[in-house]
Amino acid sequence: MEKGFGEFKDIFEALEAAISREAEAYSYYSKAAEEAGNIALKELFLSLAAREKEHEWELKEKLSNLKVQMEIDRAMTGGCW
Repeated sequence: MEKGFGEFKDIFEALEAAISREAEAYSYYSKAAEEAGNIALKELFLSLAAREKEHEWELKEKLSNLKVQMEIDRAMTGGCW
């Protein structure tokens, strides 16, 4: 069962869950595009899939940047905060 808002242990877990959901949405829209009965619908689903992939990349970048910042903070404080 998916966790609701406020049920994540930290920001990393929340971002990882969001990344997973974006990947699932991308797969859903990609499959829908393959099965679309007309070109307009196919184009709509492909557009939605592309947006989900962009969201996934943005979230991955945020997660990576947060991890880097935490390492910098840890190095600057000697591992204490």
